[in-house]
Amino acid sequence: MNLSSNYQLTIGSLLKQTVYKKSTAEIVYGKTRYSWSKLYDRPNGLAAGMASMGIGKGSRVAVVDVDTNRYLEAYFAIPIGSLRCLQQIVTFFS
Repeated sequence: MNLSSNYQLTIGSLLKQTVYKKSTAEIVYGKTRYSWSKLYDRPNGLAAGMASMGIGKGSRVAVVDVDTNRYLEAYFAIPIGSLRCLQQIVTFFS
């Protein structure tokens, strides 16, 4: 089977592939440290919460944040799952 022809290059699939390959790298922001598998769980929880508020396909979501772990979670949460929202991410560097 030729995986390259069947593989969707999406934000969600990139995150799933990193978890599947059991990356030993960690996400580190200040004192916060977690694995890629935990990063996979957190955006899915955020996506579920957003869906429960009525945010879904076709919704527009903007994130304004400095470059933090929460920003990274939102970056993955917005386009994954059933949300499939349009996103605009604005980063402020301090």
